[in-house]
Order: sequence, then C-alpha cells, then structure tokens
Amino acid sequence: MSDELAQKRAKIIMRVRGGAMTAEEGAKALGVSRKTYYEWEKKGLCAMMDALVDQDAGRPQTPPEDPETEALKRHLAEVEKELCVARESMHVRRVLDLYEEKRARDAQRSAKKKQR
Repeated sequence: MSDELAQKRAKIIMRVRGGAMTAEEGAKALGVSRKTYYEWEKKGLCAMMDALVDQDAGRPQTPPEDPETEALKRHLAEVEKELCVARESMHVRRVLDLYEEKRARDAQRSAKKKQR
C-alpha cells in the first residue's frame, strides 16, 4: 500500500472519530462499504494503541541470534585469524628468502675478492 493511500485512510478515520464526518461519509470517501471502513478503523486504532504502549527504558533487547548464524560467525572469525597468520607467514618467508639471496650474493662477492 502506498504511503499516500495510508495517509488518506488515516486522515478520514481521524475526521470520523473527531465528528467532522460520519462513518458512512468516510466509507464513501474511501470507496468502500461501511463494514470495511469499520474494519480499517479498528485495525488503524489498534495499531496506534500498540505503538503508544509504554516500553521499558533503554535500548530494546536484541533477539538472540540463531545458533547456526552464531556458529558461522565463530567459524568466519577463526578463518580470518588463520588468513592473517598465513599472510604474516608469507611475508616472513619473503623477507627470509631476500635475506638468503643477499647472503648468497655477499658470499659470492667475498669468494671473488679472495680469488683476486
């Protein structure tokens, strides 16, 4: 339902409840039977009452997540940690490989200098 249509219905219900028009006039303005008008009026007023009920102070309690979702989140966190460790290991391996290459070059240079 469009917001405009819902607003139109709400305005007419408030006008009828306020005595500015009859239920029959409200039903006619909405293009429905009186019975349908009264059903909409009841539904709208009940929804308004539900929305206006006092609630506990503070943030509303968040519903607990379903166990499958919690398990997937834990698994994802573990996989992300493993990925982080793997990336760090690869970085350390690259640094060690570069260090070994440098040592090998330095050893070759030293050997060439001794031969001269």
